[in-house]
Amino acid sequence: MRASRHGIVAVMFALVMLVGCSSDPRNNDAVRYRGESLRVDGNDYPREPTPSRVAKGRVLVTPKQGEQDAVVSLLVRYGLSLAGTTARGVLVVIVPEGFELQWSSAFSNAASVTFATTDDVGMPAALASVPAAPPKPARVAKGKPVPEGGPPLSVVRKLTYAMYEDFESKGGVPLTLTATGKSAVVHMELADVTVESCKVRRAEVGEFECGVLLKVRSCLGDCNPSREEALDDAKRMIVRWDPSGKWVYH
Repeated sequence: MRASRHGIVAVMFALVMLVGCSSDPRNNDAVRYRGESLRVDGNDYPREPTPSRVAKGRVLVTPKQGEQDAVVSLLVRYGLSLAGTTARGVLVVIVPEGFELQWSSAFSNAASVTFATTDDVGMPAALASVPAAPPKPARVAKGKPVPEGGPPLSVVRKLTYAMYEDFESKGGVPLTLTATGKSAVVHMELADVTVESCKVRRAEVGEFECGVLLKVRSCLGDCNPSREEALDDAKRMIVRWDPSGKWVYH
């Protein structure tokens, strides 16, 4: 089984394995944020007044029967992530706050979607499947102190490559779509990494958050990601100082 050219790894890797990373609302080939306006696949969705009942940053997307994979591919293409899935197979999608109505309209126009709407702040959709919670970092034990200035950008770049290589060396990232019960494995390969900057996240454990721009090749199933097109993705890489005297990804 092969993924579409846009891949599924960006969403699923963020869900399951990219511990401490989060996507920023960035423009890409399919999506443009222009002030309060949103353009998706060439269609404009102007900002509308958001009712107080609308849950911030969440949109509920119901895929058509057999189209769950296609909707997940849309999330990758649009640079969005998944909070989880309800017992009825509804995808709870994370969107930038203030753009909930616009994204629900955009998803409603997708061929693979039956229905899309905002979530209710008073009765939010219950998740039957959620991403695994990242482990809490331990406090820095006795050892070499955290270097001043945080991790060098070159080190963060190497750690980003190492993280992807580690997961691929273990056979890829297992994936199960709750709505269908289908299981597969996502394979990924980094074509390039650009580290923008790092900031202190938790000083007491020597933890820093670094913005990284990625070019990712990915595919689903028995496949070779090196044959796929490299697509842009933006992540937050969490890097922590190990008392043994080296930087590690978290």
